[in-house]
Amino acid sequence: MYTLTEIKSTRSYHGFSLVEVLVALLVLSIGLLGLAALQTTGLKFNQQSYQRTQATLQAYDMLDRIRANPLGKTAGKYSSVALGYRPPSPPSCVTGGTPGTCDSGQMADYDIDQWNLTTANLLSEGRGQVSINASSVCTITITWKENDISMQLDVQAQL
Repeated sequence: MYTLTEIKSTRSYHGFSLVEVLVALLVLSIGLLGLAALQTTGLKFNQQSYQRTQATLQAYDMLDRIRANPLGKTAGKYSSVALGYRPPSPPSCVTGGTPGTCDSGQMADYDIDQWNLTTANLLSEGRGQVSINASSVCTITITWKENDISMQLDVQAQL
């Protein structure tokens, strides 16, 4: 026969019920879904940041190209580059001629062509525009699509 203390101690050990296990799994699965949503959002913002960084680098690339070709700037070759403009064909001095034989106008055409080609390749629907006013203030505009929203970056610099 059992005593009262023995009966009490046997009844206090029941373990987990199925309901408690299911509740624990539900809480765990909600937490994991939250982590998956956080990861997805992080990837989306990372891609947006990448595109904005590429646009900024492209703007400064064109500024460097203009500064490297002061004769082309003085001749007005960079003064009004339309959005996404690319010369009809690369200068022959670059494609098959002797290196270093390009004049400032040909070099400007090459710079504009390569810059807009690279902008289009790096950014979704990326296009660039350049304008230089009489005070030598250069405005570079880059447009692209980011999640089906039109984005624009304007950079101004005194040359």
